Amino acid sequence: MGLIMKYNTNMKNNYLFSAIFLAMICSTFSVASALSATEHKFKMTGKAKLNYWFWDIYEISHHAHQKEKIQLLKLKYLRDVEKKYSEEGWEVGLKPLENKEVIKWFKNISPSMKEGDTLEIIKQHPNITIIKHNDKTIAKSNKNDIFQAAHYPWIGKEPIDKKLKNKLLGKN
Repeated sequence: MGLIMKYNTNMKNNYLFSAIFLAMICSTFSVASALSATEHKFKMTGKAKLNYWFWDIYEISHHAHQKEKIQLLKLKYLRDVEKKYSEEGWEVGLKPLENKEVIKWFKNISPSMKEGDTLEIIKQHPNITIIKHNDKTIAKSNKNDIFQAAHYPWIGKEPIDKKLKNKLLGKN
């Protein structure tokens, strides 16, 4: 009798584990398919490579989703970049805006980057800004000045490189 009870308890645990595992798989597939559907709605407007002297730093692409009013800049790093150099990049790229608080915000959230890392800078109207490092959200803001500055270094009025801006916006 004890053997039968033990067997039934193990069977119940196995069924419970199987049900939980199946639910996790189903939810993963539904989330993955939802993300895929969302990604397909984005239109890549352009792509470029940022170089500094003779070093390739990152590939950058600009994507837009007109219906949802979302813009995405995706940077894929081609080499390691220390946090201090990312901070300097924000300092130079945002200098024309003359807003020390905005520059400080972007510098504070800047991570060190490794070759192969990605950084996504997402702007969703009316004023939501999301920063992701390797698909993990590292910062989010609903402040308009952060929103206005998020893509400024690359496609703003005074970009770091006008040729890069034109490539990102598909104006080659």
